[in-house]
Amino acid sequence: MKMENNIIYLNIEDIIPNRFQPRLNFDEDALKELAISIKEHGIIQPLVVRRLVNDRYEIIAGERRYKASQIAGLDKVPVIIANLDDNESAEVALIENLQRKDLSAIEEAKSYKKLLERGYLTQDLLAQRLGISQSSIANKVRLLNLTNEVQDALMRELISERHARSLLQLSNPEEQIKMLNRIIENRMTVRQLDNEINNLLNKNQAANQYDFIEQKTFSDLDTLDFNEVIQNKSDFAEKLINDSKEQIEKQYETFNIPTGEEVVETHNNTKLTKEIKIEPGNLNSFISKIKELEKEAKSAGFDIETEDYDFEDLYQVIIKIEK
Repeated sequence: MKMENNIIYLNIEDIIPNRFQPRLNFDEDALKELAISIKEHGIIQPLVVRRLVNDRYEIIAGERRYKASQIAGLDKVPVIIANLDDNESAEVALIENLQRKDLSAIEEAKSYKKLLERGYLTQDLLAQRLGISQSSIANKVRLLNLTNEVQDALMRELISERHARSLLQLSNPEEQIKMLNRIIENRMTVRQLDNEINNLLNKNQAANQYDFIEQKTFSDLDTLDFNEVIQNKSDFAEKLINDSKEQIEKQYETFNIPTGEEVVETHNNTKLTKEIKIEPGNLNSFISKIKELEKEAKSAGFDIETEDYDFEDLYQVIIKIEK
């Protein structure tokens, strides 16, 4: 950092806070304690500032001392002037706070994001400057995808950073907040949280699979791409397809899939005769379907014969099949 050698005193009213200050929260009680110390002993370590226009100066490092000096009622503070541009100022402010370990995970993440958005650094270059891994920066920035409620809880140390990273598995904001409340109320460990999230994700997957099958009516099953079903809904759909004919029929009944086709083809071209739609109260439609069934059986190679008798209050059908 290019700094001038001399320590000078500046009027506190000529100094402004750092626009790139990574710290979002300052502990008020700690500031009051520092103000008392400054009243008794003065400022031991000078602030680092840079020149702006109109004889104004912006803080690069030392904002806590600056705020405590205001509380203590000082008119002037000792400073060292550094010659930095905006990018360098933002970078030094971040490094200074990181070295002091003063930043929360969210403050750190927002600082990384601000620096990256300035466009002069990549994650790799920033990692090299800070002496950390690129994955560390990426993992921190990902925390900003959490809901505001979760970020606030992390800022206030109601949950740990590991809790927060686990919550990233939940893309639904409402589910994040519900799980956050459970973490706080039940004092869940990270391992317990991971187990709960896995259970929730499995339930959601099962629900999606059910909805997928339920939405398919019997009339469009002949156009259904079962390969796609297996790929997208693997566990549930593959089980459905590989079941016996009888089990498949039970599945249809379970999901209340409406019938409307006489014959459908499965993935292996096996033809299944399903429930035939008959007009309610129309005996002739029933007789017609019986005749169609007889024709279908004969075309399939069965030696079949039907006999029907029309009595006054009874219609009797006898089906004879040669074994």
